[in-house]
Formats: sequence, structure tokens, C-alpha cells
Amino acid sequence: MATDLGVSASTLRRWVKAHDGATPASPASPASVDSPGALTTPLPAASPDVPAPPDVPFAPVPSVPPPDPAAPIVAGRPSPSSGAAGTAASVTAPSGTASSGTARHEDSHVIAMLDAILEMFPGPGAFPAGHELDVPGPREQRDAAAPADRIPLHPGDDIFPALSRLLPVYRFPIILAALLAAIVVSRVVPADYALRPAVLSLHVLALVVSFGAVLVIDWHGLLWLAGRRGLTESTRLAAGAGPLIWGGLAGLIVSGALLHPNLTSPLTVTKLVLVLAVAWNGAAMSALRRRMAQLPAYVTPGNLPRRDWRLMMTATVVSQVGWWGAILIGFVNSST
Repeated sequence: MATDLGVSASTLRRWVKAHDGATPASPASPASVDSPGALTTPLPAASPDVPAPPDVPFAPVPSVPPPDPAAPIVAGRPSPSSGAAGTAASVTAPSGTASSGTARHEDSHVIAMLDAILEMFPGPGAFPAGHELDVPGPREQRDAAAPADRIPLHPGDDIFPALSRLLPVYRFPIILAALLAAIVVSRVVPADYALRPAVLSLHVLALVVSFGAVLVIDWHGLLWLAGRRGLTESTRLAAGAGPLIWGGLAGLIVSGALLHPNLTSPLTVTKLVLVLAVAWNGAAMSALRRRMAQLPAYVTPGNLPRRDWRLMMTATVVSQVGWWGAILIGFVNSST
């Protein structure tokens, strides 16, 4: 019993002794049973005309040895010998009935005490088994399976997979060559011609498309930094909006060359430098975006490698400063 309860035998004996000392059972005696109590009706006095009942011999009451504290207490059915003795005692003598009732009363108290002890200690099913404790929880499984849980960039996320796989080392000279070609074209374009208003409208439209996509990506990145969006959402959005940014930037360079900019103005030169910085920054960010797309979806900004964190923050600042600076210079040049 002590093993089933998960306690030592000495602890169980102390509980049994404490319970016996708290509720001592009053021994039953023939006098207490036969003597009329306060609620019993007194028997009438024997009349000399009525003969006395014959003396009935009482069977001796079997003595019940006290329980051994070291022996386990088992609540079960009584043995045939004890049951026969108890039956004979209950039939032959009222005192035997009282003694058997007292013994059953004590047994019921012991069983009630054991039930109370069992309620204090949970059963075997309350705690997980030993082999269940060895199984890692959801968080441990997720952390352990982080390498296998990496989400590769799906081919459908990049609108033009061939261009997206172009390394920045090849993008930088292509962007520089395109900007130099635009400068050369601007030298031969007349300052005023009939289609200039239409070209100016295309220039503004390309600015809206390209800069609008940049704002959406940067805003989504801020939401990821605040914990309102997931990393996978941000990387997939950047992959989908990439063609809009590069298409709008190409439209800005071509339409800007047809507007015959004033290359002798310091503001125009500054604008060209800002456009080149924005384009090179976007080329470098494409490699960082593909690297971040290989990270697990549950990665937070605090879990990023320090190098990637610095690159991301630097690229964001360069992008915003370059775009806003080029836009302001363009409005100033158009108003003068």
C-alpha cells in the first residue's frame, strides 16, 4: 500500500497512528449494549406469575488481535473463518453483534482515511509517464527542427527568376552603364519638343510605381520589426514587388534622359548620384532578401545575424534618403 501511495512505510504508519489517536473507538461491552440508554424504554418488572426465560448460553466473543503497523492494510472481503465466527457471534449474542459492528466501524474509518490520503496524492494517470517526459514539446521540436524547417524561396515568388538570380557584382556595372547611356542621350535631346509633356507624365508615373512599391516593402518591413507580420510574408512581398521597382526605375532613367536635364546644375548631379545609390542599394538588397528568405518563418528581428541586421538597417536608410532626396530635387528643378 505504501508503494502504491508513493510514500514510505514509516510515513503510512504515522498517518494510521495519527488517525487512530484522533478518533479513538470506544470498546463495546455487554453492559453498554444491554443497559438501557436514555432513549430506550425500560422493561417492565417481572411478574411472579410469568415464568422467567431459560438461560441461554452465550458464545464467547472471538478476540480480534490489533493490526500490525508493519503489515499492509488490505480492504477486502473477510475470510471464511472470520466470517463464520462473526456470524455465529451475531446470532448467538448481542454483545458479539456489537463487537463485530465496532470492528466494521473501525475498518470503515481506516478505509475512509486511506481514501482521503489517496485524494491528497494524484493517481498514476495524473502524471505523464517517464517516456512521455522524454518527448520534447512543440517549442523544442520547432527549435530542433529549424534547419529542416527552412522555407526555400519558391520559384513562383520571383516574377523573373533568371533576373533575380543575377549576382550584385554583375548588376552594378549594368546599372552604371544604363545611367551613363542616359546621360549621353540627354545631351542630344532638344530642350523643348512636342512630346515633352507626355514624357514628363510618364516620368511621374514611373516614379509613382517604383517609389510606391518601395514604400510598401519598407512599411511591411517595419511591421515585421514590430512583430505584426511574419518574415516569410515580407520576403514574398519583396519578391513580388521587385519587378515594379526595377521597371519603374528603368522608366525614370529613360524618361529623365528625354527631359533634357541640366547637367551643369549641382542639384541635377546630386540627383543622378542619389539615383545611382538607390539602384545599387536595391541590387545589394536582392541578395540579402534571398538570404533572409531561407530563414525559418518564425525568426524575429532579434534572432537575425548581426551582419544581416546591419545590412538591412543600412539599406533601408539609404533607400529612403535616396528616394526622398531625388524626389525633392526633381520638384525643385521642375519649378525653376
